[in-house]
Parts: sequence; structure tokens; C-alpha cells
Amino acid sequence: MEKVKKRVIYILFVILLSSFSITSFAHPGRTDSNGGHHDNKNKSGLGSYHYHHGMGPHLHPGGVCPYGAGDSQTSSYTPSPSISIKNYPETLNVGESGRFEYSVSNATNNEKVVVSSDDSVVRVDSNGILIAEGEGVAQITIKASGVTNTFSVRVVAVPVTEIKITNEIDKIQLGESYQLEVNVFPENATNKNIVWSSDNDEIIEISGTGVINTKSAGIATVTATSVNNIEYKTRVEVYEVFPKTIKCDNSVTLIVGENENFQINILPENANNKEYTVTCDNDSVLKYSNGSIQAVFEGETVLHIETWNGIKRDVPVRVEIIPVDGVEIIDSTDYLFSNVIDKSSEISLAVEISPSDATYQNIEWTSSQEDIVEVKDDEFIVQGVGKVTLTCLAQGGITNSIEIIVIDKIVAIIIMLVLVVGVSGMAPSLIKKGSIRKVVMKIRHLK
Repeated sequence: MEKVKKRVIYILFVILLSSFSITSFAHPGRTDSNGGHHDNKNKSGLGSYHYHHGMGPHLHPGGVCPYGAGDSQTSSYTPSPSISIKNYPETLNVGESGRFEYSVSNATNNEKVVVSSDDSVVRVDSNGILIAEGEGVAQITIKASGVTNTFSVRVVAVPVTEIKITNEIDKIQLGESYQLEVNVFPENATNKNIVWSSDNDEIIEISGTGVINTKSAGIATVTATSVNNIEYKTRVEVYEVFPKTIKCDNSVTLIVGENENFQINILPENANNKEYTVTCDNDSVLKYSNGSIQAVFEGETVLHIETWNGIKRDVPVRVEIIPVDGVEIIDSTDYLFSNVIDKSSEISLAVEISPSDATYQNIEWTSSQEDIVEVKDDEFIVQGVGKVTLTCLAQGGITNSIEIIVIDKIVAIIIMLVLVVGVSGMAPSLIKKGSIRKVVMKIRHLK
């Protein structure tokens, strides 16, 4: 009985061990000489063939045991490092970024490096994110614990599918410019560069940034073209505004000698060509030059203004003077006594004209006796003795005169002495004693 009992216990123990073996390795059966065996029903979930040799059921990627056990069936070998990659992008558009996941099994250290075979295609940033830079294929390699693993990423361009000018303009005035704006679709198109062109550069020139520059009146078509030849066209008319009216003073009155700005406005204000000419009927009365008129001489004339397209305007001009009201003689002559000078003296006369701003300030002097006082180049030249009248003549026939007596001073003194002596009753005595003769000799000596 005891023997039977022991046998039953042994059988139960073997059955228990078999149960643990099935749970651990997920299938029954023996391994072959390589430490692996077929698993036809894939109970392990690893495929039709896998390994054990002292470990849990596993595969040998590339013929290498991840546990470093080789073909040994003992569990004393150290597992080898390995890198597994998942969720990596196989394709990216230029400009996009992508992430991936990887893990390192049985790592021997913490060093990990991710590099790209071509940074111009795919660049790996500091956070391990893939940045698609340009078209092509790049290999991404992960290095860790002395092992590597790689995957490929293809980068493709996103083509432009549509172009639209968002601020089209139907008409534009000659001389103006206009900036065109464009939208490129899709938003993530790789190359959004646009080439601008005009079908008639003599009407419209367009810059590389889409600025319309008008050259002449007419119609031209502007085209925006993408690098893959997607186009958008817009038709633009360039029109010209012509002068219609000349705006200026209806008439002008000036004083001889005056200069004045003569303002001329060509309307409408936005007329393209405002060129005009100005002529004068009588240049001896009035002169026009570069927007300024100058009154030359008293009289009347007409200014003729004409635009390039035949719009005309005539402006009458009158040139007047400020007349002389009066002249005053300013006398600085050194007289012997009232209005009497010696024939050796100088006559000093000037004239003050009123009003002071009279147009003509010139004066002409004349002498009633040229043999006594001659007038030459506005200077008074004493020629002899006697009474003379000097007259000044201003514009408009305005005159003023002064009377001057020119004498010989020596003779005048003798006469004065005779008169004085005669009055005092002493003449006979002075004559007798020769006093007059002595006085005359002294005066001549003084002279």
C-alpha cells in the first residue's frame, strides 16, 4: 500500500512539472541540437520556429541570439543588446516633421545616437525629431551599446495645384503703380515661388514681386506662374487722364519793375500730362520766365497759355507806374550869404522825390545860363559870375528851381568896404590916406 501511495505521489509530481513547463514555454516538446524547434501550431506566437536553450521562447534576428547564448542550451550566457524600431514615417513631405519610437534591449550603457545619411534630405534635430528638408531618400541610423538599426525615409515635394491673385484690378491710371498679392495652394506646397510676367511691357511692366508699373495707355495681361507651371492671368487696362481746364488769374496789374509769381494750374489735378506753354504779345512790356512775370515798361499786353492737347487761356496784363508828385531840392552849397557864392566855390544840390516809391527816380538838371553854371553829368561847373537859375525835371514834368548868384569874392569885399565907409562919412579921409588900397592888397594876399 505504501508503495502504491509513493507511485501516485510521483506521478502527480511529474504531472505538476509538466504543467509548469507548458506555461513557461507556451508549447510541449523538445529542442533540437541548435536549441530550437518547430512550433507548427504557433502556440508560442513567435512563428513556426524559435529557440529556448535555457531561456524563454525567442527568435534569433539575423542568426544572432539576443541573449548572447549562441547555440548553447544553458542559461549562463549574457543576453546581447538589440534595438527595436516602430512607428517610423516611411514618407514625409518637404517641410514636414516626423517622430518615431525605438527601444534598446539589454543595453550596456546609456549612450544613444540617431543620425541621418543625408541632412539635406532628412535632418534629425536635438529632440530626435525628423525634419524633411528636401526631396530624396535618407537612411536613419540608431546606434546604442555597440549595435545599430536603420530605417529609410523618402521625402517628396508637395506640388502647387492652384494660384489665385487676391486683389485683382481692372483699371489703373497711367503713371500709377499697384502691388498684386497672390495665394498659393495647397498651404503646404513645397515651393511657393511665383514668376510674374506681362504680355506687353510697353503698357505694363511688372516686377519680380508683383508690382505693376504703368508705361502707356492700353491693355495688357499679367500672369503669375508657379515653378510647376500653374498659372493665373488677369487683364488690366491702363488709362490716361487729359487736361480739361487751365486755372489762373483772370487778369494781372503790375507796377513797372515788379516781379510776381504767376501760378498756373492744369485741371483735373490727376491729369497725366500737365505740360503747357506761355507766350506774351509784347515782351517790351512784360516778360514771362519759369512761372514768374516781370513788368518792364508801362503799357498793356496779353499772356497766352496753351496745354499740349490744345486747351487755351488768355490773360490780359496791365503795367502801370507810381507817378512823381513832387521834387524837393536839398541844397548843401556853402554860400557867402543868401544864395551868393564865390566863383571858386562848388555847388552841391540833391533832389528828394515824393512819393519815395515813385516808379521813375531819375532827375534831369538844366541851367538858365550855361556861361555862368554849366550842368554836365549831373555836376555843376561854375564858368563865370552872375545870376543863374538851376532847374530839376522829374518824371511827369514835375520841376523845381533854385536861383544862385555867382560873384568874385574880392570885388565883393571892396564894394562892401566902400559902402561901409561911405555910410560912416569917412570915405574922403580913407581915400586920402590910401586905406582902401591897403585893404585890397591884404585881401588879395589872403586869397
